[in-house]
Amino acid sequence: MTVTQPDDAAAVVLYATPELVVTRQWIYTRGHRYRVADLEQVVRARGGLHPAAQGALVVAALDVTAAIPIMTMVGSLAGWAMAAVAVLVPCLVAVVSVYRWPPRQELWAYHRGCRVLLLKTRDGIVFGQVSRALQRAIESLPTRQR
Repeated sequence: MTVTQPDDAAAVVLYATPELVVTRQWIYTRGHRYRVADLEQVVRARGGLHPAAQGALVVAALDVTAAIPIMTMVGSLAGWAMAAVAVLVPCLVAVVSVYRWPPRQELWAYHRGCRVLLLKTRDGIVFGQVSRALQRAIESLPTRQR
């Protein structure tokens, strides 16, 4: 998908990729064009953990709740070592999952009374760049249009 470029050749582009363009007057995203002056209540949202990380943490918690009572009854060193591995492996999976699939970040706004999703990404750098570009576009509006 390629976003159509701004109509005004003199438009100041604050951020641009083939999928998303932010100028001082417009944001072109997800096949739509929104006038920056018409955007209200711009909100940044962060999603939850990836399902793999959630599942790994649940498994680790269940391992701990099962291993401690059993190991207190058995009491062998080898048993404690196996219980530690049973807890550490899902924790490692959770850490890798969070690194590999960071939480989704979203940029929402109201456009003429309708809530619209402007951006959805797992890339924190892109999210920060787009958020800042939109913030600069909003700050560049004359006071009466804000």
